[in-house]
Parts: sequence; structure tokens; C-alpha cells
Amino acid sequence: ASVTQSLGTSALPAVPDLNGCTVVLNGTPISSAYTTPTLFFGDGSGLRYIILDPRASPFRARADTHKVTTSADAYMSELRFTEPVDLTEIVVRTSSDMASGDEFQISLIVNGTGDDVDVGPPARGSGTRHARTIDRHNVTDVTVHVNWTATDATDRVPPAIHSIELFGKPSVGEVE
Repeated sequence: ASVTQSLGTSALPAVPDLNGCTVVLNGTPISSAYTTPTLFFGDGSGLRYIILDPRASPFRARADTHKVTTSADAYMSELRFTEPVDLTEIVVRTSSDMASGDEFQISLIVNGTGDDVDVGPPARGSGTRHARTIDRHNVTDVTVHVNWTATDATDRVPPAIHSIELFGKPSVGEVE
């Protein structure tokens, strides 16, 4: 006995029989009143979906609401300096839609040590400039690590970091 999942005018086989992914242009994953391109796929014994943008692309508009994950990590590309640098400050600007309990913890991995060291307290608060003092000397390479934590996983526009800026000066020589 095979059970099917009905998606508007399309039908998917039972989840264990679902191979790969299926994109439907008129999916109704949230409610019958909301039609949108949707990617469906099997995940173990359950059916999962990702809401796509109007062109069926995985890239979504900033204002799209969706379920927010309560924790995540992002590692930025490693920055390499041609001369050693003394890092003095990092400034993080957050979006204006952070909810109570949302926070970004910034940490740095310096000179390939593998040590992931927090830079000050977490950035909390909507639309705020968060300046943190850094006291790292003779830095030749740095990776910025952002850890996201939230307490509200409901459907909403997730907050974002607008910018991360690093400040410093050469470790040797004069600043011109």
C-alpha cells in the first residue's frame, strides 16, 4: 500500500519511495491560501520542504518570513595580511529586526592557531552598532566566526548582520 502526498495538482509518492527532490511551482506547504514555488524532499520517514522565491530560486528576498533556526555558525573567509597587523577593534552592525533573545557572538581564529576566542559579549539589540576592543598583536591571518543564537523559532524575518569591520594598524613601521 503506497501513500501519496498531494501537492495541488501534483502528487508525490510515499516518502520512503521519494527519490531526490521535486520542485513544484504552485506548492501550498503552509496553507491553501499561500501558493509559492516549493522544493520537496524526503528526510528519513518525513517529507520536508523549502519555500523558494517567485522564480523557483533558493535565494529569498530579505523580507520573506520563514522558520528561524535557533542556533547556527558561520565562518568568514580567512583574511591574510601582507605585513603583521595589530588588531584594535571590531564593529558589528545588526539589522533592526532582532527579537528578544537573538544574539550574535563574534570570535576570532588568529594566525592559524585553531583557538576560537570570543571578542567581548554577544551582540544583542536591533539596529545597533556593537564596538568591541581587540588586543591581538602581530596578526598575519584571521578568520571571523559568527555564532547565532535565538530563543524564538517562529516564522519571521530573521535578523542579519549588516556589516563587520576590523580596525588595526601595522605591527611594525610607521602609519602613513
